[in-house]
Amino acid sequence: MLAQQEKITIRDITDLYKNKMLTANPEYQRGVVWSATLKKKLIDSVLRGYPLPVIFLHHIKKVVANMQREDFEIIDGQQRITALFDFVEGSFQLFDPVRDDKEAKFPGFLKVQPCPWAGKLFSGMDVELQNQFLDTELSVAK
Repeated sequence: MLAQQEKITIRDITDLYKNKMLTANPEYQRGVVWSATLKKKLIDSVLRGYPLPVIFLHHIKKVVANMQREDFEIIDGQQRITALFDFVEGSFQLFDPVRDDKEAKFPGFLKVQPCPWAGKLFSGMDVELQNQFLDTELSVAK
């Protein structure tokens, strides 16, 4: 069976994750290993409009006691999903490409581009920017 690709928003994928309907299977997914630097750079990429690689999920339907439950296992994309979720939940603030240059090591052309999210937590961004982030579409194969 071929995987079907579709678009899903960051809002939807973080809601699935928050509600434990999106889980990593330890049989084929390692634990969360990305550093804070990698997470911050991923979020910066999303806010700059760069596309992310396809996230692969396995759709699981279970019927127990005449009750049905549907979930997804993460096949590929755990680090990205965790970074997106952690940012929305306020776990880290983003780099300022100029002020945090020694740690962030952004290329010169990015340092001169507008960066209204520089140094901010998700909650510190303008509501319009928050919604733009949450409404960003990701490619998902399931």
